[in-house]
Amino acid sequence: MSLNIFLTKVKFNFFLFFFVFCLFSSAFASDINASLSCSPNTAEVGDVVNLILEVSVPRGLGIDIDEDIKLEEDLEMLNKKEPYSYEKDGKKIFVYQFEIVSWSVGEKVIGPIKINASSGATFNSSKTVLKINTVLDKDSKQIKDIKKNIDIKYPFYFWIVLFIAFFLFILFIIWLIQFIKVGNLNKKNANRNKTPEEIAEEALAKLSEIKLDNKENIKQYYTLLTEILKKYIEARYSVETMDQTTSELYKLLRDTDSLREHASDIKAVMSKCDMVKFACFIPDTFEEDLNDTKNIYKNIKYEEKEEEIKKEDKK
Repeated sequence: MSLNIFLTKVKFNFFLFFFVFCLFSSAFASDINASLSCSPNTAEVGDVVNLILEVSVPRGLGIDIDEDIKLEEDLEMLNKKEPYSYEKDGKKIFVYQFEIVSWSVGEKVIGPIKINASSGATFNSSKTVLKINTVLDKDSKQIKDIKKNIDIKYPFYFWIVLFIAFFLFILFIIWLIQFIKVGNLNKKNANRNKTPEEIAEEALAKLSEIKLDNKENIKQYYTLLTEILKKYIEARYSVETMDQTTSELYKLLRDTDSLREHASDIKAVMSKCDMVKFACFIPDTFEEDLNDTKNIYKNIKYEEKEEEIKKEDKK
């Protein structure tokens, strides 16, 4: 084979390869589409605008974009969102989003953005135009004034309904106060119709329902026992007992003729209550103290009846 024939075959194969490459490259490139858009495409100075790049490529082909997007001087990149992709009609679509802002008016041309394919090829996206309007009033050429607050006018019946509701609310408050006063008055009248012994018996019956299973309940038990005994003496003989200490109460009882005989018993119960309340003393039994308290007012009542019988006999 001569050298001329060999060179001729090499040239033919080279041109055939180049033709096939260009044919498939153009077909492959036609399957790649990169569009650039703004949302919205019209804004005012200082408004945030979304810049969206959508790249459609054949399935299996990866791409990468130039992150350093060149913008005009009066355009500023604020944020780059996380890109995502999805498949549609046998193609894979990559979506890139950026937040930009413009500080001057006019039409801003953005793009193209350089895109690198995994095959080694590079191509550019389309361009987009962003129109930025002024915030100034066209007529006065001054900054637009803040809009006035809307003056809400209520119909006349609104005020009537409001007045009636307010009036009913006042009546309800007055009724509630009277209801509470009447309830308290009924309680007082109910207690007035009862003898001091009956009041003490009811209080002691409630006291016996307390479960003495911990220190707090035991302390509460003896605190209430002290109050019941003091209230009974105060109701029976009209003497101030609630603010008296055990020693002061004992002295008062010793100076009262009708209570002198019971002063020691009352002091014994009160002293035991003080030990539980202030010294954390835990008695062996609780029923004994309850019975001692009952016996105190029963004995007082019994003695008063004996004195009444004697007075009637003398008459």
